[in-house]
Amino acid sequence: MRRFVWWFMLGLVGGRVASVAVHAQARPYLGYSYPAGGQQGTTFRLRLGGQNLDDLTGVLITGTGVRARVVEYLRRLNAQETQLLNEELRGLKKQGSGAGATAPPTGGRVASAPPAARAATASTSPTSTPAPATSEAEGTQRDLVARIQERLREYVPIPASEAIASLAIAEVVIAPDAAPGRRELRVVTARGVSNPLVFC
Repeated sequence: MRRFVWWFMLGLVGGRVASVAVHAQARPYLGYSYPAGGQQGTTFRLRLGGQNLDDLTGVLITGTGVRARVVEYLRRLNAQETQLLNEELRGLKKQGSGAGATAPPTGGRVASAPPAARAATASTSPTSTPAPATSEAEGTQRDLVARIQERLREYVPIPASEAIASLAIAEVVIAPDAAPGRRELRVVTARGVSNPLVFC
């Protein structure tokens, strides 16, 4: 009997700990969407501000005729990350203005550089012609500079609220025959589904 009571108490404690762990996970929260709607027959970018939007996998909009997909997630940067991005940007601009400099510096400090960009700036094989590689590297460097500048423009050192500190960009496609009216918009992450926002 004592052994049964002991196992029963252990099960209760284990269940309580598991329940606290589940409740401790921060659910995704949406604070705003801009714009808050769209016109029939259009495709546009939608900015979603919120909190705990890491591992964003999708955007849900109720009704038919409207679909959306996640294009980019811009988590909140800290001061050190912003400083590193500024240093990388200065290095890229300085290298681009120098004679004969065509490839961006390596070092892996810019986390936002896409793998395709890093692969494109890798050294070419001896059999390849140098002229296309040079123009490709210059184009990649320009793309990288533009991407860093855009990322720094989105940086807000002190957001109005922690609840809107993270930013996700979604592409929304509204069919020409989509029914007008109010709908609900939510985002999906690894932690679950966010609160709904009104989308017209």
